[in-house]
Amino acid sequence: AFSPINPFAVVIAQKETGLAFLSGSGFRLVVLFIAFAVWMFLIIRYANKNKVQKLIEKNELFEKVSIRSIIILTLVGISFVILVIGMMKFDWGFNEMSAEFFALGLLVGLIGKLGVNGTIETYIEGFKELVFAAMIVGFASSISLILKQGMIIDSIIYGLFTPMQYLPKSLA
Repeated sequence: AFSPINPFAVVIAQKETGLAFLSGSGFRLVVLFIAFAVWMFLIIRYANKNKVQKLIEKNELFEKVSIRSIIILTLVGISFVILVIGMMKFDWGFNEMSAEFFALGLLVGLIGKLGVNGTIETYIEGFKELVFAAMIVGFASSISLILKQGMIIDSIIYGLFTPMQYLPKSLA
């Protein structure tokens, strides 16, 4: 949520509002570091208050990372590099990002020995998890469309932000 290059919360939102790509990223980086510091402090404090005795087994077995796992992790890393390049140089939108992750998911499923049926079943399970989020995005888009077509969105925005016109920009 605090990422300065989050493709959904930052890139697409900025494109929809007409803002320059990655504008305000310095502010988001500062907020990210503050949130990270608070998060780490709380986790360390919790860990110190709830110490757990470490169990040591005599015959601990360590498995090596398989070649298949290394290939999958490499593909995921490469896909994020491609994503950043696509957003910055080729003005990728939601459709291009979705296509990339869809192709990556299929490839990872096949490499991970899920097979075609297992990969599709896993996708279906994932889609079930996203139905509610998709409905919320659809409702929000329809509300925005109605407000724009009804020519009332500017009046609402003006009414909401007029009281803040005398505040410093960072506070507003």
